[in-house]
Amino acid sequence: MIKVNPTSVNSIQAVWLDPFSPIGDAERTQLEAAGIRLQLVSTLGELTMALRKAHVLIIRLGDSAELLQEVQTLIGQLGQMTPILCRVERRRMEVTVDAMRLGAFHVLPADEWSEDAWKFAVEGLSQTDTKTKSYVFVDPTSQHLLALA
Repeated sequence: MIKVNPTSVNSIQAVWLDPFSPIGDAERTQLEAAGIRLQLVSTLGELTMALRKAHVLIIRLGDSAELLQEVQTLIGQLGQMTPILCRVERRRMEVTVDAMRLGAFHVLPADEWSEDAWKFAVEGLSQTDTKTKSYVFVDPTSQHLLALA
């Protein structure tokens, strides 16, 4: 008989990229309690493979939002639309603002581990519908097709 953990059935699959420090067991347990299952990556190759199954990418930013831009470029080259949740030091407000301007799905303080904060951060993610849908419209005047992705 196979036992299924109810939290794993409804969990968000997340790729975790933190170039500054590894996640601890206590923190990982908190995220699992919030319904987030992590796959840790440390290289771009690992990231590329892991993004195929992920609902969200969680990255930690340092003194700038440069890593966010690099990851967005990689995701774009892969033809994916994976949302990115950024973790930023509380004292780096300018990096937080930059991340939001660049299109981060959500930004949390790097030292935030409460279950409620993480649940709130990922509540907008749909496990079954993370891909963009395409629509085609016809302009009645010109009879041209307009594709929106």
